[in-house]
Amino acid sequence: MRERTADPNLRYSWQEAVLEALIEYPPVRDTMNAAEGVISARLCQKPSDAEETVALRDALVALQIVFPEIEPRAECSEQSEISL
Repeated sequence: MRERTADPNLRYSWQEAVLEALIEYPPVRDTMNAAEGVISARLCQKPSDAEETVALRDALVALQIVFPEIEPRAECSEQSEISL
């Protein structure tokens, strides 16, 4: 299911936080943490759209490249497995 975003070039609402983190200069840890948090939260919801799942994982990899010192968190309230 396609979500509405403020930016018509973005397909999913969580991409706004990721884009903000990636274009912010100088990089700010809080912005990166917010982006990583929305990715983790959406992955925990287990989206049924395979394209969104790929986009989420690609976004997480992009954040890890830009912010290599940050360890990804994949925590869900339930004990679900998320393989990155």
